Amino acid sequence: AHFANYPFRFVRANGEEPPRNLMKIMIGDGSAVLEHEVNLNDDDSRDNSARNLLEDDDDVKSPQRASLEAALADEDEQEAMRNAGSNGVTTSRLVLSDSRPAEIPSMTAEEEAPLTGSITVRIGSFEKRGEGMNAYIVYLVVTEVHGVSGYSRDRYEVWRRFSDFLGLHEKLAEKMAGRGVVLPHPPEKSIAALTKTKAADAGSTKDVAAMRRRLLERYMCRVVLHSALRADCDVRDFLTMEVELPKATNTSTLSSAGMKRMFKSVGEAFTKMAVHMEEGDRWFEQMQSQTDEQEEAMKRMHTISETLVSTRRDLAAIGETFSKSLSLLASCEESTALARCLSHLTECEETVGAVWERQSDCDTAELAEAVGEYVSLFNSLKAAFGERHRVWQNWQTAQQNITKKREQKTRLELAGKTDKAVALRAETDEAVTKADQLEMQFGRISDEIKKEYGKFEATRKRDLKEIIIRFLETLMKSQEELLKAWQRFAPETAVIPV
Repeated sequence: AHFANYPFRFVRANGEEPPRNLMKIMIGDGSAVLEHEVNLNDDDSRDNSARNLLEDDDDVKSPQRASLEAALADEDEQEAMRNAGSNGVTTSRLVLSDSRPAEIPSMTAEEEAPLTGSITVRIGSFEKRGEGMNAYIVYLVVTEVHGVSGYSRDRYEVWRRFSDFLGLHEKLAEKMAGRGVVLPHPPEKSIAALTKTKAADAGSTKDVAAMRRRLLERYMCRVVLHSALRADCDVRDFLTMEVELPKATNTSTLSSAGMKRMFKSVGEAFTKMAVHMEEGDRWFEQMQSQTDEQEEAMKRMHTISETLVSTRRDLAAIGETFSKSLSLLASCEESTALARCLSHLTECEETVGAVWERQSDCDTAELAEAVGEYVSLFNSLKAAFGERHRVWQNWQTAQQNITKKREQKTRLELAGKTDKAVALRAETDEAVTKADQLEMQFGRISDEIKKEYGKFEATRKRDLKEIIIRFLETLMKSQEELLKAWQRFAPETAVIPV
C-alpha cells in the first residue's frame, strides 16, 4: 500500500513468463527506473524489497530515491502506530496487476474528515424598529462556538435585519460561483410580507417575523455546517461583529438587480436548452435525472403539506365557531341535564379546536417549512449542475476559438504574411492556455459536485427521517389529547334523560 502514489508495473525478463512467485518491480517514469526482484512467497523479501532497492541501486536519481524514502518512512510510521494499538489509521489494500496500471481508490464524501469543533446558531427573538414605511424587523442571532479557529469567544449575540441575511447570501454566491458548491437559500422577500411588516397591526407583523425567524435559523445552520462556508470571513463577521453591518444593496423586493437576476436566469435556461451538452460522464447523466425526479416529488410533498396545514387551520376555526353555537344553545335549553351536557360538549369542542390549532402550527414549522427548505436546496443543486454546464460551454467555445485562430494562421502563412502569422501564433498560444485552464476548471467543478452530491444525499436521508418522526410524534400527541377530551365528555351523555 505504500507504493500507492507511485507508478509501477511488472515486467518479464527476455519476454518469457516469469514464475508466479517471482516478480521484478520497476518504479519510475521510464527515464530513471528502480528495479528489484521480489519473491512473493517470502514475507521478508516482500517487506524488505524496497529497502534493498535503495541500498543496492546507488545510481538512482534523487527524485525517485526521495519519493521512495518518503513512502517507506510513511509506512514505518503507520506500522508503529498499529503496533501501539492506534485505531485512527485507515489502511488501504491495493491489488496489483501486470495487465493494467494500479488504480488508487478515492475518498468518498462520507469518508471525508469531520468538521473540527462546533458552531451552533440560534435566532432567539426579534423586534420591530422604526415607524411607518421606515419600519423593519431585526433578529437576535446567538452563536455558540467550541473549538473553531478564528473565534475569540464562546458566545456571540448580534442583531441583524432581514436584508443582512440576503446580503450575506449574495456575497457567498459571488465567491462560490463556478466551484460547484451547493449553497443554501435564505427565505425570499415578498410583497405580502413587506406589507405586513410596514403595517401597524402587531399580530400580522409577529406572524411574519416568527415564520422568518425559523427559516433564517435553518439557513444559518446550513451555512455553518458546510466546511467551505463556515470558514468564510463574511460568515464570521456576520456572526461576531456587534456593530450594525453596512446596509446590503440590491436586496429590495422590486430592485433593478433583482430584475436583472431574473432575466439572467431565464437567459441561462434558454442557453442551456439551445446548447446541448454531450455528457461524457454517465454518473452526471443519472444524477441529474434522479435530481429532477426527487425535486418533483418534493414539490408535491410540499404542496400536500401546505394543504394539510390549511385544512387543519380551517378545522380549528370551524370547531371554534361550532363551540360558540353550542354555548348559545346550552344557555337557552330548558332541560338542566341537557344544558349541562351541551356545556361540556362546548368545552370539548373548544379543546379539540385548540389541539388542531397547535397541530397546524407544528405541521407548519416541522413539516411544511422543512420540506420547502429542501425544495430550495434542490434548486441550489440544479444550479450547481448548471454552473458545470456553463464551464463546459466556455471550454467548448475556447476550443472553437483555437481552431479558428489556427486556420487563420495557416491562411496567413500560405499567403506569405509571416508578420501577422507570428502575432496570431501568440494569440493561439494564449487561447490554448485559456482552454487548458477551463478544462482544469471543468474537472475541478465535476469532482466538487460529486462530493457535494454525496454529502447532500446523506444529509437529505437523515433530515427526512427526522422530519417524518417529529411529524408522527406530534400527531400522536395530538390524538392522545383528543382522546382524553372525548373520554372526559363521554360520562356526561349517560345522564341525559331520554
